[in-house]
Amino acid sequence: PLPIGLAYFRMRFERAAYEETIRVNFDLYGMGYVKGELREHVIAQFTGPNYGWMWPFRRSLERWYDAQVESLA
Repeated sequence: PLPIGLAYFRMRFERAAYEETIRVNFDLYGMGYVKGELREHVIAQFTGPNYGWMWPFRRSLERWYDAQVESLA
């Protein structure tokens, strides 16, 4: 069976990969893109069907994402 639903360790690995994605996009496109369009895209990857609804806790993902963006400034 495929892992559907909560997948804590998969979420941790994916977060580490997306942290690099956030940094690269900040360097290429700036803070506006990282705080806007990219934020929604990244959070949707975790909470949607693309990764099997791996982490449905949107607020925790928003806090994590926002902390990553703040560390860039």
